[in-house]
Amino acid sequence: MYRTAITSGAAALLLVVSACGSGADSEGTPSVTETSRVSTTEGGESETSSTQAPSSSSSVPSSTPSSSTTASESETSGGDAAAPATQVVNVWVDDSWKVEEVDEDVCGGSAYQSQFSTQDDVYTCGATASSALACLDDDGGDTATCIANGQDRIAIHLPHQPIDPTKVSKREAEAIPLYVELTDGTTCGVLAHDQAQHWDDMFSWYGCSDDSELLTEEKIADTFDDDEQTWTVERSTKQGKPVETPVAKAVYAGK
Repeated sequence: MYRTAITSGAAALLLVVSACGSGADSEGTPSVTETSRVSTTEGGESETSSTQAPSSSSSVPSSTPSSSTTASESETSGGDAAAPATQVVNVWVDDSWKVEEVDEDVCGGSAYQSQFSTQDDVYTCGATASSALACLDDDGGDTATCIANGQDRIAIHLPHQPIDPTKVSKREAEAIPLYVELTDGTTCGVLAHDQAQHWDDMFSWYGCSDDSELLTEEKIADTFDDDEQTWTVERSTKQGKPVETPVAKAVYAGK
């Protein structure tokens, strides 16, 4: 059977998944550098301001950072040597991205606050296949730029009339990362679907650049254990037993 992790309804990514086989460049495109909400930018520059996303709640899935996330070191839950605290950063489209032009407005007049951002003005719209995961209106008001794949730095640029903010549906769950970077440099990005078999019938909503995968019992937000300053994930290679792995960086959409 087929399981979808990202949908275009207001309940996007409140994932209670049904049981089944487990699973260029464009002129005018904004050039915005990445900014950090904890300690550094993704480019490695120091950032003086600090913004913390809300911590997980027991009633809704969440993988946003806990309020204690800092740049200090903490012990991993596996008892290994101290690892640096997970950096929580924002990323947005700049000149290093591949930007594909789209001829039509995929939003269809409706939008929802993106589940991949903690900013209220970042929205998602259209069908899953449109890949408008996290969008912002461009200066000028008649086009928009959307992140389609954060891990591979792919975006789309489309004609778009701004939507009345009062008609943008609120995010129903706390934000989750577009992608994460593990301590060995491997990046793992969100997947639209999970149709594969995994260790012990677990689920995977994040695929990694080295073909490993991040596992969860069921819900996408539970991929991340963010109770400590250093987040951890259960990483599986070739459907093998998952290994607890520290997360170096969690990346959200935003400026």
